[in-house]
Amino acid sequence: ACAQWQFDGGMLQSSGATVTNLSVGNYTVSFIAISGWKTPSNQTVSVKNKLVTTGKVTYAFSAQGIYNGLFMQDDSTEVTAGMLSLDVTAFGSYSGRIFVDGNVNSINGAFNTAGIASNSVERSTERGGPLMLEMILNWNNSPPNITGTVSGTNGPWVANLTAELAVQEASSAEYTALISPGGILPGYGYVLITNHDGAVTLSVTLADGTSFSQYVPLSGEGDLPVYGNLYNGKGLLLGWLGLESGSPTGNLTWIKPASRSSAVYTNGLTNMVAVQGSPWTNPLPHNVAIDLPIGQFNVSGGGLAAPLSFNVAVSNNNALVKLVGGSTNSLTGSISPKTGLLTVTFGNGAGRATTAGKGAVLQNMTNAAGFFLRNNASGTFHLIPQ
Repeated sequence: ACAQWQFDGGMLQSSGATVTNLSVGNYTVSFIAISGWKTPSNQTVSVKNKLVTTGKVTYAFSAQGIYNGLFMQDDSTEVTAGMLSLDVTAFGSYSGRIFVDGNVNSINGAFNTAGIASNSVERSTERGGPLMLEMILNWNNSPPNITGTVSGTNGPWVANLTAELAVQEASSAEYTALISPGGILPGYGYVLITNHDGAVTLSVTLADGTSFSQYVPLSGEGDLPVYGNLYNGKGLLLGWLGLESGSPTGNLTWIKPASRSSAVYTNGLTNMVAVQGSPWTNPLPHNVAIDLPIGQFNVSGGGLAAPLSFNVAVSNNNALVKLVGGSTNSLTGSISPKTGLLTVTFGNGAGRATTAGKGAVLQNMTNAAGFFLRNNASGTFHLIPQ
């Protein structure tokens, strides 16, 4: 509706207008700028005697692309949170999905000339009741983003929304990251990340053994929205991880409900957990993933009678080798050269190794950490240089 044009600096004309009684010759047609839209380039139109000359150009939406983001109440311990994925077209219309309460809801609509849009999502009472989505597309930001709110009638509740524009890049990288224990909880979870030209796959495992995988595009800000709907829709892992520094970093909210059927963390939790990571480079054959000729492998928690400490080394086939000194318990372990996953098995006494654990190696720090589950309890292990 705002699109207007003029020729040779004359009077502004509306879209679809026809101008008559022009002299034969060439005219330069220009187009006014509209906020949020890409202005078409000037056109040269040739007018001939007693003939009608027609032309057509299109304004393209300046902030088109794929947006991914998260919403959550600021001070909530309830699972009123989720993820938004939106595909905005060159004409300002959009289609997408909103993930909340373990369900997926389709949405579509269009942003108006002020970059504002709203959606009503019909849901049954059993699924949490209707949702209202209010969005503002901030096209003057570099890169553009979407802010707004998601609100529900069952409560009621309002959650703040932020979504970032995805980026396409001609590069690939892999990362490993550790999820530190929240509060006084034992065990380190881990994240294995693969980025292929901006298409990112995350494999997440928490210290209670819960795991999930997620595919999400990398944003132009270098951020990744993480959303795991866990424990039959009653818990979650949610937050942003940043890759702009070259290593995954960020804080995630981990909510787990209290449950007697849970083997660990039966009282439930609502924790902010920190994520710290490293780029991962696959070692060449017969080369070590981390240079650790001598280090310590420390184990604690998990109902062990006392902490264990082993003297270890990483061999050129990336096996964890037990050295003399330290604990007499049995120990085996290996590092996956493709992903940086560390798997270990250790004995509770001097006999055969029986307890298994998993974690991740941080190459930029030459260390590793993880968790193990034993006797309905979670434990921690660390691999550090000596």
